[in-house]
Amino acid sequence: MTRSDPAMAAVLRQLRRRGNAGAEWYKSSCLQHGIALRMRALGVETLAGYARRLARDPGESGLLMDGLSIRVTGFFRDPESWRRLREILAGEPAAGAPTFGWSMGCATGEEAWSLAILLLERSSSRASDPGFQVLGSDLDTRALSVARMGSYPDLDPSVIREVLPHLGAGMNGTPFQVSETVRERVRFQQEDLTRVAAPPELFDVVCCRNVLIFLSREGQDRVLDAAVRSLRPGGILMLGRTESPGGVAHRLTPIDPTHRIFRKGQ
Repeated sequence: MTRSDPAMAAVLRQLRRRGNAGAEWYKSSCLQHGIALRMRALGVETLAGYARRLARDPGESGLLMDGLSIRVTGFFRDPESWRRLREILAGEPAAGAPTFGWSMGCATGEEAWSLAILLLERSSSRASDPGFQVLGSDLDTRALSVARMGSYPDLDPSVIREVLPHLGAGMNGTPFQVSETVRERVRFQQEDLTRVAAPPELFDVVCCRNVLIFLSREGQDRVLDAAVRSLRPGGILMLGRTESPGGVAHRLTPIDPTHRIFRKGQ
């Protein structure tokens, strides 16, 4: 099951036909694993047979892409990185316009809400602050439906202290619910990050964490280019601890290399 296999080419062709051209930018190992899982679930024995299934079943491409989507997330995951981002944001000069944030590959929303909580803290501590808005985007429609609800019954106790001021009371098994104060500032939308036409120089802070590691080098470059183009000059980019800015490094200045936090050049 390699990309040079005519059957794999047929699978990718069917995915493009269904509007999922971004699949070609996944690492081969991730793509092959996702296809193998769907083949087992369907009882399909050959890759050519799976390509035929994609051709006749409009819903199958969505199921495959959902399986390829990344769901490595959590409130304030890697808390030291979030604490460092909090310090950096606190030191940013006050602006005359709302702060705009983007969580790329937000999965079920926890990182988008985490970013919103940091921006709310900063906004609340400043007189006459113009506020903020956060966009969370992901390819996985099922994950986004969870994100939009903002309800998390299995919230990790280790992050409750950080999150609790911005959540409703979640006792006796009642799911923790992101408060309206935060929810009204965050919106979610479906996007293929390898194909997104991000508005240029709109965002003040972009989080792109635990996405790049699943993509090929070409896919990483496409996502990183979208992230940097979307940042205003001087804006902040936070990557995952194991990720690097690769081909866009020359357009960024490290703020904290340990926590992979960068500033876009002026």
